[in-house]
Amino acid sequence: MTARKVAILGGATGLAISFAVLALIWFGVSGVLFIGNVDLASVLWPSFFMITTTWRTTVPGIVITASSVVINGLVYAALAVFPPELVRVRSRF
Repeated sequence: MTARKVAILGGATGLAISFAVLALIWFGVSGVLFIGNVDLASVLWPSFFMITTTWRTTVPGIVITASSVVINGLVYAALAVFPPELVRVRSRF
């Protein structure tokens, strides 16, 4: 696969995780995202801490939530692209 396809796939994965977590919060069942004392929302969505209690009702809350979703997509895209690129660079030396 090309780096572009890998980045798109990684970004789509990040967006899917964000939307799944937001859907669980919307329906009030986000408690399923805990395993023991580990909050999977924070592990799978690193910018989850940005979400406010007014994430869907006020303009600033919606903008902050949208920014957090975009950041998560970019993080997953970067994580999908850079490790293989680092391996290719190392193998040239």
